[in-house]
Amino acid sequence: ELCVHVMEHYHREGRHTLPWRKKIHAYRILVSEIMLQQTQVSRVLPKFNLWMKQYPTLTALSHASLKDILILWQGLGYQRRAKALLTIAKTHQVLPKTFDELLQLPGIGTYTASAICAFAYNTFSHPVLETNIRTVLIEYLHQGESTIHDGVLYDDLSRLEKLDEVRALGARTWYYALMDYGAHLK
Repeated sequence: ELCVHVMEHYHREGRHTLPWRKKIHAYRILVSEIMLQQTQVSRVLPKFNLWMKQYPTLTALSHASLKDILILWQGLGYQRRAKALLTIAKTHQVLPKTFDELLQLPGIGTYTASAICAFAYNTFSHPVLETNIRTVLIEYLHQGESTIHDGVLYDDLSRLEKLDEVRALGARTWYYALMDYGAHLK
């Protein structure tokens, strides 16, 4: 039932036009996820497009100066995120593909590592849990319960990931659909 509602909404009203969802590439996903940390999509969109024009690849970014990226970053806040992107570019020619390796990178925590695995590599490596997905899980699986700890929600997502219909969708589609449905519920 949850899968049906989520996918119906995604097909009808999913945010398919977001630029990082169109041309899927690990670097584009990395930049979008780091920019989206604690920042609304509407504020990220123009900066993401500008960033991709200026620094279309990890290699292009590796040649940037801290001053230049901070100027471009203005308006997004939390400048340490821009610094983390620059450090990654200067230390890696290729982004790691596993959750555990991604976690070793500066500025990348559990959510960002799992999001990169799902969205860039289309792999179910670690459940992707953020505010919109949390909303869906609580609405469908924990309505009326008082405090729901993340551990419970991670277990829910792990169970859902094992369903044949979810596996058939792939991590990228499933988690984008869950996110969009959660944004709709809010």
